[in-house]
Amino acid sequence: VETWSTSPGEDEALMGTWRGEVAAAPADIGGTYRIAPEGDGSRYDIEVRVKVKVPLVGGKIEQQVRGYLDHIITKEQGFLADWVAEA
Repeated sequence: VETWSTSPGEDEALMGTWRGEVAAAPADIGGTYRIAPEGDGSRYDIEVRVKVKVPLVGGKIEQQVRGYLDHIITKEQGFLADWVAEA
């Protein structure tokens, strides 16, 4: 689920939050987005928060989830960069 601001902040950046749901999993996944002007283009920042509530192994699961999310976000940003370049 993504939620974006409807107008830029004082620094002209658009802000948003995101949250992922994993059915029947003891996990909290989410973060923030920020798109701001930079030079002749823009900068797109993503913050990721992962918390897995499983005793003893929760930290290891969090690392695996972060690695998976990093891969997905990198692919999404590559697609977005290609799409914008073609426009």
